[in-house]
Parts: sequence; structure tokens; C-alpha cells
Amino acid sequence: MWHAFPRVSDPLPQHEAAPVTDTPPQPLLAVLAIEVAPPAALVGLPFVSLTPARFADLGAALLARCRPDEVLCPLVAPRFDAAAVIERLAALGFRGRVLVLAGDLPSPAAVAEELNLISPAITVAVLRG
Repeated sequence: MWHAFPRVSDPLPQHEAAPVTDTPPQPLLAVLAIEVAPPAALVGLPFVSLTPARFADLGAALLARCRPDEVLCPLVAPRFDAAAVIERLAALGFRGRVLVLAGDLPSPAAVAEELNLISPAITVAVLRG
């Protein structure tokens, strides 16, 4: 079977170049970190927008400003816990994912199951570490 290959003298197909702009690309993932240090794997990635915040500042204005896809929070902190964060986010109309950073738990899945009962609009995952 004979296949026709382009000859060297054939012109290369022309493609339109992407426009060059001075504006930085918009992040693909917006993460709100409530009184926790974000995982090192997320820090410095150009497609991730990280916003640190205090639990006391968690309100409609903060959510409107950073528009998070995901919220990071500790399982337990001195002034609040993950359940309080989820309850406040639900009251504010947040519809996203909450990643709860916990220590070495015997059953993170069981804790996540309990936290997922707080709001059907919010998906909760518990991460060890």
C-alpha cells in the first residue's frame, strides 16, 4: 500500500498564533485556607489561587472576594472546629468541597461521613497529616 507523504517543497500548514497578553492566566482552582497552612504541593502552582483567612473573617464578603472552589480547615482548632466551618459555609450558600486537615486518625472516612451530614451541598474529605 502506497502512502503519500508531503514533498519537501509543499508549504507547511499555517496555524494562527495564540495572542500574547500581559494579563496573567486566571487560576483554575481557588482555595480558601481557614487558619491552616496549605499543603506544600499547592503552594506556588500558577493555576491555584490560595487565600489564607481567619475563622472570624469567614463571611459573605470573603467568599465573594476569593470565590473558592475548595476550603481547607483543621479538624479542631482552639476557637472552632470543622463542623463550625461547614455550618457557616452552608449558611452562606457555599457549594463546593471542604478538605479537613486532621492528625493521625484511626478512621478518617468515618469522620468525613459525619461531617458530610451537616450539608448536602458541601462535600467533605478528611485528610491525614
